[in-house]
Amino acid sequence: MGVVSHHLLHSTVLEVALRRILPVPFQIFCGFGSVGVQIFFVISGFVIAHSLRATNISVGTAGNFILRRQLRLDPSYWVILILSLILTQGQRMVPAFVAPSMPDLKAIVLNVFYLQNITGAEAIVGVAWTLCLEIQFYLVMIGLLAVGRCLDKRPGPGLSGISVLLLFVTGVISLTLAPHQRVFGAWMPPFWSYFAAGAICKWSLEKKGRGPVFLAFAALFAAATVWHNTQEMIAGLVTVLSLYTVGRMGHLSDWLRGRLLQYLGRISYSLYLIHLPVLSLIMRGGYKLTHANPWAALGWFMAAAGCSIAAAHLLYIAVERPAMRFAAGLKKRTARENGPESASPMVDPAAGAAIYEPIR
Repeated sequence: MGVVSHHLLHSTVLEVALRRILPVPFQIFCGFGSVGVQIFFVISGFVIAHSLRATNISVGTAGNFILRRQLRLDPSYWVILILSLILTQGQRMVPAFVAPSMPDLKAIVLNVFYLQNITGAEAIVGVAWTLCLEIQFYLVMIGLLAVGRCLDKRPGPGLSGISVLLLFVTGVISLTLAPHQRVFGAWMPPFWSYFAAGAICKWSLEKKGRGPVFLAFAALFAAATVWHNTQEMIAGLVTVLSLYTVGRMGHLSDWLRGRLLQYLGRISYSLYLIHLPVLSLIMRGGYKLTHANPWAALGWFMAAAGCSIAAAHLLYIAVERPAMRFAAGLKKRTARENGPESASPMVDPAAGAAIYEPIR
């Protein structure tokens, strides 16, 4: 919702009119909403570490993990990709709209496979640059786990200490690259420290002996935050420290369990994907009808927020939830085939399912 609020104010033609009527504290909140990206990267590392916590990494399980991730992410993303192309073509047919040019076939194919930022192709879905980085995170994460398992001579499943070391070292290297973070980043190294922090936090909560590892990484993250002094790093540090503190207190599965927050959590991926084309269409159309009238702009602001959530709900019901269930079925099938050591049950099925199921 922070990212949605940021785009509602900062990415619309009604920004000047809205600043005349919105309270200053809310405008400040919208300005800081962009750091929802870094918050998401930390939580993503935490959740992926949770998902892989009892998986015996092999070629088969690594491939299954990547397949499940893509089945989880691709259908909703591709639907928004198609919708964005339709909206662009529709706007080009309306004389009153200044519509962008239609991308060529090569650009469309590159967008389908999350390669638009790396290749410099035109981005069709504006927010997808973070999704492209997420794909890189997943590939590097499973690779480090596989390398750690190969180098670790101890038999049996579970997390390798070498994998923890590899993640720690690469995370520290990423901290030194933090000044290179920028909007629409093409490669993940400057952002990897957020994902690594979330994963190390999760691993440390699972085993008491890993607590010093997290504290050491958190100390280095804090030092880098002070040195670079960016609001993005501050947001990442606060997020991971909050996760660790609440986890040590044993409240990850009951705090923030309200129905509204859980609902927003369930539709958050769909909302992330669909909100920008929806609010852009509504705000641009509103500007054409009422121009810079501040009260009308406020009405369009609220309508765009509400319609974004409604559209996200429909996308979740029609596309995301079925894809998520199908991907989860592949995980259960693989667990049965590989035996009980590959199973990954919830820590507390009664209390934890509501927290982890929406993003598993």
